[in-house]
Amino acid sequence: MPIGIYKHRSWQGFQKGNNFGKRFFKGIIIPNEWREKISKKNKGRKYPPRNKVEVKCFFCNKEYIINESEYKNRKHHFCSQFCYWNYIQGENAILWKGGISFKEYPLGWNRIFKEQIRYRDQYKCQLCGVPEVECETKLHIHHKNYDKKNINEENLVSLCKVCHAKTNSNREYWINYFKNQKEVINEKI
Repeated sequence: MPIGIYKHRSWQGFQKGNNFGKRFFKGIIIPNEWREKISKKNKGRKYPPRNKVEVKCFFCNKEYIINESEYKNRKHHFCSQFCYWNYIQGENAILWKGGISFKEYPLGWNRIFKEQIRYRDQYKCQLCGVPEVECETKLHIHHKNYDKKNINEENLVSLCKVCHAKTNSNREYWINYFKNQKEVINEKI
């Protein structure tokens, strides 16, 4: 269907690129007479009351009132963002792995050591090849076998923030990936 102005305005909602949530009159100049008629028609219009439900905040147990539709769509309810953000920290966090991130690094794990790893990797992400200058932060140093106590240089690799986030999701896959990568490098030598 060609794009243009149609007599039947409802067809414009179905044009390629238009979302159903957008108004049909987008991009069309509406005469002032129509605007006045529409505003007069809508003045004093009362919308039907929504059903309200009283719920308790999942974090602080404070009671508050929300719309019934919000109640049905959510498993947990929070009275504020403060309660929500406090709830999703620690053990309730999505990526919680039993507190392993709080284990301490061994002696020798410091800024100078991490900078040596970045220098060895020529200040480039070893997965996507993006240089550190183009990243928003310094390159992260990743443990190939996910053991914080193993700070052997062969076990460490420089990754950008995005690639480091990828490697934290499917650990078995990435452990095998880095093992295979090491074997390929050894074959070349």
